[in-house]
Amino acid sequence: MRPFVERAQKLPLGGRAPFVLQPQTRLGIALLYGFAAIIRWSGIQALLFRLLGKPKAQEVQVEEYGWRDLVEMEVYV
Repeated sequence: MRPFVERAQKLPLGGRAPFVLQPQTRLGIALLYGFAAIIRWSGIQALLFRLLGKPKAQEVQVEEYGWRDLVEMEVYV
């Protein structure tokens, strides 16, 4: 699981993405909103989601630990 977690938690732009996406000035906020509007308006957003989508759940192989199904368990009330 560790390689999957490290790949999923990797920050873009060499770890500087949080600073780029959290501007501190009015000009920075306006530029960020303008950039986001252009991406959304142009349709690049849909293309990026198709190309860089989330990893498939089947990529992670999880060991079977032998847990019993809830149906098989005896429940005492």
